[in-house]
Amino acid sequence: MTTRRALFARFAPSLLRFVADLLGDHEAAADAAAEAFVRAFTDDACDLEQLFASAFAAAESALVVRDFAPRDRVTTALRDCSLVERAAYLLRADHRFARDAIARILGCSPTEVDGAIRRARRELRAQLRVATETRRAAVS
Repeated sequence: MTTRRALFARFAPSLLRFVADLLGDHEAAADAAAEAFVRAFTDDACDLEQLFASAFAAAESALVVRDFAPRDRVTTALRDCSLVERAAYLLRADHRFARDAIARILGCSPTEVDGAIRRARRELRAQLRVATETRRAAVS
């Protein structure tokens, strides 16, 4: 029991932030994170990757019934990316997972992870460029 509490205490904030960034909806993210922890608690051998994989699967299911609603500037910039691209980027940039771990979490190859991160970064750069040009035009 203590191990489960420690797992929850240590990783709940990070997992909730990850799912909220994927879904853009804090309430749906809380549900998905709770589902991930339930799955983790029923599997005694659960590790951090499995926990995030469960959260990603729950987020995928949640997106079937609701639209992505960005909650901050980064997730707004990622709105045109696929769920896998958003997840790969967030797992790498925000949660510091290695490429191979991200591949296991998302159920794809490391090469696909590289491509997803590259596409997400490209989208972020494009959105930043538009925002910068808009700001410059407003100042002029």
